[in-house]
Amino acid sequence: MKPDIVVIAAHPDDLEIGAAGTIFKLRSLEFEVHIFILTSEVNSDIREKRKTEAIRSAAILGVSEENVTFLDMRDGYLVGNGGSVRKVKALLRTKGINPRIAITHSEHDSHNDHRAAREIALGALRNSLILHFGVVNSLIRPGFSPEMFVDISEFRDRKVEALKCHSSQNDINRLQWQNMALFEKTMAQSIETKFAEAFELTIQEGAQDILPFVGMVDCSQFGRFWRQLITSREIYCLFSAPRLRGASQWLEPATSPARSALSRLRDAFSKNSMANYSIHEHSSEEPGIDLLFYRSNVLLEGGPVSNRIAQMYFNHIPQLRFLIDYDMPGVRNIRIIDRWKKTEHFAKYGNERVDGIRETIEDLSILTIIRNPFSADNVIVGCMGIHAWGTGACINSLTQVAILSELSKRVKLPIVPPFLGYQVLMHTYCRTDELQVDWATWTELDAATSTREK
Repeated sequence: MKPDIVVIAAHPDDLEIGAAGTIFKLRSLEFEVHIFILTSEVNSDIREKRKTEAIRSAAILGVSEENVTFLDMRDGYLVGNGGSVRKVKALLRTKGINPRIAITHSEHDSHNDHRAAREIALGALRNSLILHFGVVNSLIRPGFSPEMFVDISEFRDRKVEALKCHSSQNDINRLQWQNMALFEKTMAQSIETKFAEAFELTIQEGAQDILPFVGMVDCSQFGRFWRQLITSREIYCLFSAPRLRGASQWLEPATSPARSALSRLRDAFSKNSMANYSIHEHSSEEPGIDLLFYRSNVLLEGGPVSNRIAQMYFNHIPQLRFLIDYDMPGVRNIRIIDRWKKTEHFAKYGNERVDGIRETIEDLSILTIIRNPFSADNVIVGCMGIHAWGTGACINSLTQVAILSELSKRVKLPIVPPFLGYQVLMHTYCRTDELQVDWATWTELDAATSTREK
């Protein structure tokens, strides 16, 4: 059953300027949408005219008149206090609306009523996902940091038609058509489309279960995948540490591909307006890092050869199909083992040089996405190559649109017990940095069954 959605706007036409395309898209997806317009004009003639305009506009967006509510607070004097919050709560109860999703104003707005409407929405709702739009003619652009982008190109004409219902505002030039179109085109650049509406997000405590909704409308593949994966907005990268193991048998890259890939991942969070998501980086050798692994969202960079956490904990999760193993002494014959088929996979090397070192031609890596078995509310993302090339390419895959699109189809989020998660193998061609995902190895892991039972 789809959750109810409530739109809480300070004035008639605010919601059309900031979110009309999204509202129509939600109605086309058969979401029930309710509109609360908080303020009204003092002049009765203007007040009634604006209400009529709002009802006509809502109908164009697929919202019936009975789902449009006017609270008649005074225009220009809206206050986000207890009285306003109680009024909204009472109406929600009276109408039998239990919204888990709300659409309202951004705090980055020069209009007092808009900021107050946001405060009222936050105070009136619990366990909800709240989308904050900008009203372009009063938006404080430098502070507005959208995290969700909705492609409205298909519905742009419908949005314009709805806005034209507000003829009283056309007369006073409140509707700044050129500025609105420019803003929508700017937002659209993040998802490479023509027009987009953009939203900041507030995820209230208890709203994590509603996050899959974002995937239905958010057109940013990166944001859609990562927001559903790490709902706490924090992930800890536990990176590998160099180990002394005598002379190498293979040529190592001059710079760490994994560290470069982590930098690109961090940049991708910023580019996709997810700068408020924190990526904390720690060496797997740091004191106390084990406790962090137990209770956090974790990105494991590197396998058991150089990552102590992978060696001590990850490789001992019995349900995993693919692991990296090696022979001792000297860390020889590093390979990926398939515990289900009882087979081994090796990197491919060139001819041995005079100094005994071989060039790595093709590296292999394991991408793992599982529920953290030590902390069910968190996840472990493992990027583990036989060598550094594979590890770096595996991390890079988590920023690539085509791969994220396929992962979004295959990975069911959130990962809930008794299901554990997923693994897949990847091939990296070291001379060209080309990455190929071997989707034939895609594996769904059942937490109730260990590999010893396969």
